[in-house]
Amino acid sequence: MISTSVVSDLTRAHLDGAICDSTHADYDRLRRIHNAVIERKPAAIVRAVTASDVQKVVRIAADRDVPLAVRCGGHSFAGLGTCDHGIVCDLSRMNAVLVDPQTRTVDVGGGALLGDVDAAGEKYGLVTPAGVVSHTGVGG
Repeated sequence: MISTSVVSDLTRAHLDGAICDSTHADYDRLRRIHNAVIERKPAAIVRAVTASDVQKVVRIAADRDVPLAVRCGGHSFAGLGTCDHGIVCDLSRMNAVLVDPQTRTVDVGGGALLGDVDAAGEKYGLVTPAGVVSHTGVGG
């Protein structure tokens, strides 16, 4: 079965983040996206915490030729942050925002939300006019 082999490959990859499959207690909560019309069931959800996690997940998806969805905030109306029978690489734990007040720029992690950017910039009197819904992913 494809989902079992994908989860086995992910487990053997020694990821820093957590792997959730359909037997995990949080699976149904973690697979949901904001557009409740989209109902997909990935083989695994990886809650990546490092760039190395992301690299390993992408490599495994490519080697296994399984669908890969990358999720930042889960707001894609078309449901691009999820998939059936593949891997969801959830970046929500990679939400660091580093502000350089001299250059007035930010480095934003793949899982950062607009609210994360607002909170980090506010400390320096900086704002980002990117939207009004704070739980929208910056990358999405």
